[in-house]
Amino acid sequence: MALHRPIRPQAADAVARDNWDLIVSHQLKTPLCALDARLSSEDALDRGTLRRDVRRMTRLIDQLHILGRCRNGEQVARRARPFGALARDVATELAPLACAANRAIVFRDLSGGAHVMADEVFAIEAMRNVIENAVKYAPSNGIVEVVVLASGAVCVLDRAATIPYAERSALYEPFRRGSSAARTEGSGLGLYLVREIMGLLGGGIRSRARQGGGNVFMLGFELAGSNDPAATVFQSVRRTPRRGRRMALV
Repeated sequence: MALHRPIRPQAADAVARDNWDLIVSHQLKTPLCALDARLSSEDALDRGTLRRDVRRMTRLIDQLHILGRCRNGEQVARRARPFGALARDVATELAPLACAANRAIVFRDLSGGAHVMADEVFAIEAMRNVIENAVKYAPSNGIVEVVVLASGAVCVLDRAATIPYAERSALYEPFRRGSSAARTEGSGLGLYLVREIMGLLGGGIRSRARQGGGNVFMLGFELAGSNDPAATVFQSVRRTPRRGRRMALV
């Protein structure tokens, strides 16, 4: 299970700098064209549909803004943050979104009060993208689990269609989506953005199939006060700190 780290602009990336403006322009024009077409039809009277389009545009612009900061190598304000509280705030914020989509978010804080080194804005954005993805692809009436561990890892578990192993690496490329996402709206930016953010924060992202169907996405942060950060990220993923039992994360 490889740790996916950021692709830097100078590397041989699928998104070259020369093409970046064209790609961003395309991503913004696509929903605008759809909105324009809707305004010319009977759907123009459907305020709910229009609001959904506006929310989609707003979210895309926010993602592009954060991604631009990542690509410019912006210095992040990393300091010790209470891990459980940070993740709980994101899960609480997204709970109404999940409820509106006939899904539920279950949050478990097993961090034991651990702190991680993170920039709050970037860390929240990374967790938000992964949880949003899980909610989006979860089956109707499904549950998305968010588990925070003392190792500095936050695990997001779903029961969506299991992503084939051959497609997992491509998920972290910009504007690439898995075969199971064909009928679901999305920009294909989310997990690429997460990888870039986690690289800036000194962590990474992993994913794997979940036993019984579904997927597990894990974000690994650097623990505050650790003498060997690399050794702590993603450790204890399969055990609870309280009882030492194996967790159902696969």
